Amino acid sequence: MIEGIALTKRYQKGLPPVLEDASIGIEAGETVGLVGPSGGGKTTLGKVLIGIVRPDRGSVRFRGQDVWACGLTGKKWYRRLNQMVLQDPLASLNPRLKISELLEEGLRIHQHEMSLNSAGNRKSLIERMLDTVELSPALLPRCPGEVSGGQRQRVAIARALALRPEFLVLDEPFSSLDVISRRGISRVIRAIQREGGTSLLIISHDRHLVDRLCGKVYHLQDGRLRTEAD
Repeated sequence: MIEGIALTKRYQKGLPPVLEDASIGIEAGETVGLVGPSGGGKTTLGKVLIGIVRPDRGSVRFRGQDVWACGLTGKKWYRRLNQMVLQDPLASLNPRLKISELLEEGLRIHQHEMSLNSAGNRKSLIERMLDTVELSPALLPRCPGEVSGGQRQRVAIARALALRPEFLVLDEPFSSLDVISRRGISRVIRAIQREGGTSLLIISHDRHLVDRLCGKVYHLQDGRLRTEAD
């Protein structure tokens, strides 16, 4: 469904590339893990795959189409179908907006292509997403800084899921969370898997949870990507 072919990315001339001839393929509905040392390029790979960062060499194909050659990154439908939940939800969620506004913002932007032309339709979808990520509607009037780290992570996941993505990157979804919150996020991921239709790339240092949740695991180090079976 999405494929990175011989990807190379270097941020500064004279420094080693963060990605070097890296190739990865993810099938529809598949959950893939990505592990490796800090600063090893895992987040960059996620951003390259969803079209936020352009590779220096190589190509990304979505449904068989070359993302950069076809200009898909500039198309609204493509941006909706490829989502990324960043590592620090407190930094990625607007602190001035209520959780209800954060969840509805993307739905209003894409309301026509998603057939969500009424506030009632958007509210119904938000309620379903809250149920998926195990959050109470009582949190909707609050701002991100008024809830726990685990709850913020679930808000960020719910915001991405509300857009019905086909490909979702979760960047360190268990980072800085206590054991109970990690279990909760694991249940959320299991719920996404049961729903089907969404391909997941889980970037994490928690190898135990990655092994439990992912059917295939890649290891990225020194810009080189390999499967754990290699």
